[in-house]
Amino acid sequence: MRWIALLGVLFLLGSISVLDASAETEIDSQVSSSFAFSENTAAGQVGNRTEVNFYAAEGTTWFVGPSVGQSPSLDAGYFLRAYKNGDNRIHFQLYVILKSRHHWWFFDRALDTNGNKLQVKPIGVDWESGWKTEHLLIQLSRPYLNRLATKLGLSLKVTGKQGEIVLNVPSFYLKGFLRKVDFWRRAK
Repeated sequence: MRWIALLGVLFLLGSISVLDASAETEIDSQVSSSFAFSENTAAGQVGNRTEVNFYAAEGTTWFVGPSVGQSPSLDAGYFLRAYKNGDNRIHFQLYVILKSRHHWWFFDRALDTNGNKLQVKPIGVDWESGWKTEHLLIQLSRPYLNRLATKLGLSLKVTGKQGEIVLNVPSFYLKGFLRKVDFWRRAK
């Protein structure tokens, strides 16, 4: 009888975890397979980890989001950032850092999953201890980010002379970053 009761409890616990998992969004399940959390919680964590700094000498306020992650096809880190300067508008960018031991990639083009061409600006290169590092900016608009935040996020392919990489920014990251910018604007 105890075995039947134990099996019943295990079945119920299994059903509860299945119900919890079905409440997750597709993006949430990509972020964490070890525990479930809501998209609002994840967005809140991104907002909390987004730094806001004012540089008086430049008259510029910078918003720097946490690292989104690594590209599996290349040693690449990337994050959202934005700045507000004298024109009183906020300019949004995806900052990408690419490392390679073999060759320079010369990335200069980006397309999102809908075929929209995004403006890419290479901003610097470094050579240190055998590593070639390229820094580039991908310009983004607020309406574009708003639209992607309500969908599955930003997915884009960055292409250069030596190949291409795919970068993904989940919708919860976009929401959290944009909420932080909006919170700062309301507080000013």
